[in-house]
Formats: sequence, structure tokens, C-alpha cells
Amino acid sequence: MMEELQDLYDMRSTPNNNNFFSSFQAPQITNEHNRMLSRPLSLFEITDTLRKSSGTTPGSDRIGNDTYKLCWDLVGNIILKYWEHSLITGTLTPSHAY
Repeated sequence: MMEELQDLYDMRSTPNNNNFFSSFQAPQITNEHNRMLSRPLSLFEITDTLRKSSGTTPGSDRIGNDTYKLCWDLVGNIILKYWEHSLITGTLTPSHAY
């Protein structure tokens, strides 16, 4: 048993990981998909996604979806502007950066 374990970690029996990982290709997206993914979000898209969500677990801001649904008319545009600002500056608040 001990010999089998010793062989398990023997460097001579370890496969060459460089060859293993080089056989994978990174996924590719089309230019059309890139344009679609790079376009700005609309308030309608965010509202529609929130409306369809059923989860109520609070996010990093400790606010659940149900709360956002209740006050969306007040905060929807603020959240959209925050998202646009984050894309322009390439930064997130500390509570969203993890």
C-alpha cells in the first residue's frame, strides 16, 4: 500500500501538463456577438431581468430583490447610471468588487 502511494507522487509518472493544457482552445465569439455583448444595457433590460427574478437572497449590498422590486421606480435609473459609470471607469465599489 505504501509503495503504491509513493508511486502516485513519483515525478517520473506525472504527465506533462504543458502538453495536456495546450490541447485546449479558448472559446471564440463572433464579431456580431462581441458587438451585442459590448453594447450598453437599457433600463428595460435591467427591469425585465429584475421582474423575472425570483430570488430574494440579499446581494453584497444586503438588499434583496423584493426590496428593489418595491422601489424600482425610484432607484432604477440610479442603478443604470452607476453601471454605466463602472463600465467607463473600469471600477466597482468595494462591495461589488469581490
